[in-house]
Amino acid sequence: FCRDISERNRTEQLLREERQRLAFMLAGSGLGTWEWNVQTNENHYNETWAEMLGYTLEELSPTTIETWESLTHPDDLKIARVKLESCLAGEGEYVCELRMRHKQVRWVWLLNRGKVMIHDEEGRPLIMFGTHADITERKQAEEALQQANAQLCEIIDTVPSYIFVKDLEGRFLLVNQALADVFGMDPDDVVGKTDQDYGASEEHIRMYTRIDREVYESGEPLFIPEEQVLRKDGTLGWFQTVKITYRFP
Repeated sequence: FCRDISERNRTEQLLREERQRLAFMLAGSGLGTWEWNVQTNENHYNETWAEMLGYTLEELSPTTIETWESLTHPDDLKIARVKLESCLAGEGEYVCELRMRHKQVRWVWLLNRGKVMIHDEEGRPLIMFGTHADITERKQAEEALQQANAQLCEIIDTVPSYIFVKDLEGRFLLVNQALADVFGMDPDDVVGKTDQDYGASEEHIRMYTRIDREVYESGEPLFIPEEQVLRKDGTLGWFQTVKITYRFP
């Protein structure tokens, strides 16, 4: 009795080559790595992958796809599964930011990337290789910035004067409630719009652009004693404006 194991030997050789290539590419990178056999659900992680979650590989053994699922935040797991299915269907690489439970009972944010590297003889996904990168500090910084922006919005919404922030393309990045009321809109709806969206003439738009550019390049505040603004009721109002430059860090 003989059995042709050429395909199995070919797959094992491909696996060895891919592991060596991945190890060489990631040497010293500080990234966690994973290798998922899609057909058996077996998963292999490196020590760094386990250390990011406060474990040793021995503590996570045996490692299957269920190991990863049990440690992933339920809300993020739903998104990750959808993205994994898209990757397995040949719709690009797998990229997902998700939270995983640390041994110290806290959530760690990880950037999870992966790609199908080996298919079986029938073209079905066989082996996925991927990496984990700890992005907890970045996510915490983003959350702190969002909270700071929310607090800033709450503060400027209490000011009766009209406050706005624009970029050099004339797009509103932030407006307070008082100014949004002039347009008859919610502050969030104004963000991303320009004066042109609210009926400003080409002449006024050119003037605003020129003034904004001058203020930006000089870095000095500019007092504009008289400026017309079209109110939500269709009437023109006269306003005094002070423009200053603010460069985001």
